[in-house]
Amino acid sequence: QLIQGKVSGVLIAKPGNDPNEPFAVRIRGMNSVHSSNSPLIVVDGVPYSSLLAVDPLDIASITVVKDAATAAQFGLNSQSGVLLVKTHKGSNHGLNIRHYSALETPDTESGMLNSTEFVALGGGDLGSPINWKDEITRNALTHVTHISYGKNKGSTEYYASLNYRNANGVLERSGFDQVSGRAKVSRRFFEERLVITGNGSIVARDNSFSFPEAFKYAKTFNPTSAIVYPNGAGYREYQLFDNYNPAGMIRQNINDGKTNVHRLGANATFDVLDDVKLAAGYSWESQENQNRRYWARSSYWFGQFAHGYRQEILQKLNSNFGFTSIDFSKHVGNSIIEAMG
Repeated sequence: QLIQGKVSGVLIAKPGNDPNEPFAVRIRGMNSVHSSNSPLIVVDGVPYSSLLAVDPLDIASITVVKDAATAAQFGLNSQSGVLLVKTHKGSNHGLNIRHYSALETPDTESGMLNSTEFVALGGGDLGSPINWKDEITRNALTHVTHISYGKNKGSTEYYASLNYRNANGVLERSGFDQVSGRAKVSRRFFEERLVITGNGSIVARDNSFSFPEAFKYAKTFNPTSAIVYPNGAGYREYQLFDNYNPAGMIRQNINDGKTNVHRLGANATFDVLDDVKLAAGYSWESQENQNRRYWARSSYWFGQFAHGYRQEILQKLNSNFGFTSIDFSKHVGNSIIEAMG
């Protein structure tokens, strides 16, 4: 979100309002029928699977690469373009602490009948007017605290950061708590002709996905129904096909998870001659995603007929990427001769 609209030629969007959903990134004019339309993300010279392991406040600049010659060094994954991301260097800014908060509010235009309109058109009046959309949504606050430290000592640069994010979604019980850390060391040799950079990052996120299906039933459940039975015996339900209490759906059941990402990377560039540059890089990433869904016995939506139900999904992903390249660039009069391999 912090870079949305700030990078020319890039579309960054997230459908819906679930903070757990990743942003879709597209480069204008770059499309492929053979591979993903998402651009390859290269951070400090090393490809990343996503920007999840990079906090937006650690980003110094983003460059869009569309030309095939520059992107070719990263292989077929670069067919939809490349985003070259540079993180902050270890300049002598010392300790830096930043905090910000953001507020997201639900859409006020629901497009649904209120209880009066519903009854006027012949709907059954159950005597308890309610706006189901208001019942399952909220004003969502996000808090971010970012602590960083940078230092430049001779030919060596150090940078480290620690970040905490608490993001709530407008759907009740949706959001995440995330702690992430990043460290980067860069060293220059041979009168700065050789530059070696190493970095590592870690992300630990607790997700609360809630149940987005509740939005569907907020539009179809009777807007004159009570939330719970008068005797407090549970959430009010009716023996109708595909008709469930949206508040009960969210509050009786659990849909949460965890995401953990560990990443290490290193790259080097060497100016062999004024016109010839060698580059090499390697990255390793491990990501673990866990999703747990529990439906209570008392949940009319699902759990009641299954006497309670539990579903757990664990996904582990590991990736490695390495590359080498050689670039030649020479000015001849008013022309430039370039070659890459």
